[in-house]
Amino acid sequence: MPSPRPINARYLFAGLLVLLVSLAAGLMLWNQRQEALSRARMVTSNLADSLAQNLGSMVSNIDYALQVSSDEISHQIANRELDPDKVTRFMVRQQQRFPYLDLLRATNAQGDAIYGEGVPKPPASLAQRDYFKYLRDTPDAGLVIAEPIIGKISQRWIWLMARRINHPDGSFAGLIYGSIFIDELQKLLERMQLSPGSVISLRDSQMRNVARTTFDDNKRLPIGDNRHSPALHAALVDNPLQGSYDSDVLTPDQVRRIYSYRRNEQYGFLVLVGMPFDEVLADWYRQTTLVGGLVLLFALATLVYVRQSERARQAGAASLARLEQTQFAMDKAGIGIHWVDADSGRVLYVNHYAAAMLGYTEAEMLALSVPDFDQSFSNAPFHEATAPLR
Repeated sequence: MPSPRPINARYLFAGLLVLLVSLAAGLMLWNQRQEALSRARMVTSNLADSLAQNLGSMVSNIDYALQVSSDEISHQIANRELDPDKVTRFMVRQQQRFPYLDLLRATNAQGDAIYGEGVPKPPASLAQRDYFKYLRDTPDAGLVIAEPIIGKISQRWIWLMARRINHPDGSFAGLIYGSIFIDELQKLLERMQLSPGSVISLRDSQMRNVARTTFDDNKRLPIGDNRHSPALHAALVDNPLQGSYDSDVLTPDQVRRIYSYRRNEQYGFLVLVGMPFDEVLADWYRQTTLVGGLVLLFALATLVYVRQSERARQAGAASLARLEQTQFAMDKAGIGIHWVDADSGRVLYVNHYAAAMLGYTEAEMLALSVPDFDQSFSNAPFHEATAPLR
């Protein structure tokens, strides 16, 4: 069995060099990738935080309008001077203070919406709404944010907040509610003008979708839908209030994004901002292609250089071998042979026989020129003396 050929040192060195360059390029690209993802997390985190604060302020203002209107109605009930027109005028003034407050109305204890601008005749009943039942049965409920619903009067999707109205003895006298039209809330999110495929999403405390935009033609998640990715669930388990995560592709629209989220601790809603993974890494992909191409060219150039260098070495070794063979043949020849430089007459090669014939050793001959052992060339420079012979 033939023994394996030894690895050529030139190829080994070239391989190690290409490997080191590739590792350095890979490390650089990995760091750039991490920096791109870090920037995306910072951008989405800052935007989610800002939106959560702004939406929190809007809800706080609506809650203020609900509280003062509830107090006004309770005051009129306590003084036995409840005047529906007076209550409505008071509520209209409160509504006008906050342009995004699209509806501000109140009901009696039976659930009939009888106070507020634009209430229908006969009044619509909210008695079967879950939030009405909850406020009716829970004296200390405070502000209740209902699931997204279609308003009985407006017939539009609304995000509704409500508070209880009490009689002087603490019994239930009705509720007051205010709402934001979700299509108007959607327009507010769209003003952010993020890159196509980016997402801004508002979910309530039960993770139901309130408003969501992807800044492209992707189908919107239905209002009220509570589907969300396993990655978001895991992130919320780890930190319910804020964080960032990679959604993978297990999202409702099958798009992988870098998300950041912020939960409003007072009202429980969640704001999410996501940027498409491919968009975040677009520049990195281009950089990877360029660097990969350069590394490939370097590897090919190194291979070509090593192959040419190896061929030159092999050609030199073959020439040296032929020279050694020729020298061996001349050394063993039975005649004297010596070579001299045509210009200087210096001895370049001499075999044993030629040196012995002239009475020198081979080493001594190699230190001489022709005029040193042939006096016929001593009277003129060697190249001039030999000119007629050339």
